[in-house]
Amino acid sequence: MFGLVVVGVTALMTFAASASAAPVLTSPAGTEYTGEIHATLESGTEAVLKAGIEDKCSESTAKGTVATNNESHAAGTLSVLSFAKCTQDTSVIATGSLTINSLGEVFAIGNRVEVKVTALGITCFYGGGESPGTKLGSLTTGSPAKLAISAAKLKRLEGSNTTFCAKEGSWTASYVVTTPASLFIDLQSPPQPGFTSPAGTEYTGEIHASLEAGTWLLIKAGYENHCSESTVSGTVKANNTEHLEATLSKWTFGACTVDTTVTTPGKLTVDDNGTVFIEGSRMEEKTTGLGTTCFYGAESGPVDIGKLTPGTPATIDVSTTELKRLVGSNNFCPSTLAWEGRFLITTPSSLLLT
Repeated sequence: MFGLVVVGVTALMTFAASASAAPVLTSPAGTEYTGEIHATLESGTEAVLKAGIEDKCSESTAKGTVATNNESHAAGTLSVLSFAKCTQDTSVIATGSLTINSLGEVFAIGNRVEVKVTALGITCFYGGGESPGTKLGSLTTGSPAKLAISAAKLKRLEGSNTTFCAKEGSWTASYVVTTPASLFIDLQSPPQPGFTSPAGTEYTGEIHASLEAGTWLLIKAGYENHCSESTVSGTVKANNTEHLEATLSKWTFGACTVDTTVTTPGKLTVDDNGTVFIEGSRMEEKTTGLGTTCFYGAESGPVDIGKLTPGTPATIDVSTTELKRLVGSNNFCPSTLAWEGRFLITTPSSLLLT
């Protein structure tokens, strides 16, 4: 609760600092706030810490000045953080700082509170820990604004009795912002995924695709190479409205007319138009009869290889002439290579573009 209060106040303070971008916090509504923030425990309530031990405080105050305030977050260092009328001996060792993001979530960083259970000779230290800190709760804007603290994973800090002090503590409390008299936040919608599976649900798992049955993957580089088997596998690392990115763990070619091996799978990216790019990939082709070895891929940057069509299943139509000849190739290898083929995405069973 103590750390939560700190977080809420600091976040408010942050709002005032940056004039170059739309502020997260305003007071009055629509006007960037640049002053001090004061918050006190709501009258008639208690701040409660439960962490193997239990500590209840009926008075608490936090104060600080906004240091950062932009479109993504507000943040500031606390000058005052206090607890009184507690059931245990409670002291603030480090006030730390608070951050509030554009969703109204409040985080505590670097604060340290000491709780002594004198009768048992136990001392516990809890706080937000290092950046990015610990989420304490959320800010409800208004006149006055309020900070609802509900932290389930407050960090036990070094110096604590590890036998009696729980590794993670919970803090609950309700604070009222007394300065400024009103405080508002420009709440933003959370980032939306570009691709979903099932519909409406962000997809973050594995992706498997294989060459459509009964078709060929045609590879042209002065000669023609036909492959009737090809598989691509990877794991999604990013999925937002701008692109989906997957790190490839496997890329294979089989039943080819020319010996074809992928030495580095690289990564695959799909933009918001469904255009598919590969990057960091390297493949080797050996024409045994001619004794030539050619390397092609996208080692120097992303290369557009085709189009993804969402559906059940989704498909990737590969059509590119832009794969570059790479270092190590025989001089007889043409400067670029062309691909044509169609892949079906088998995992997930459906992949949809929002």
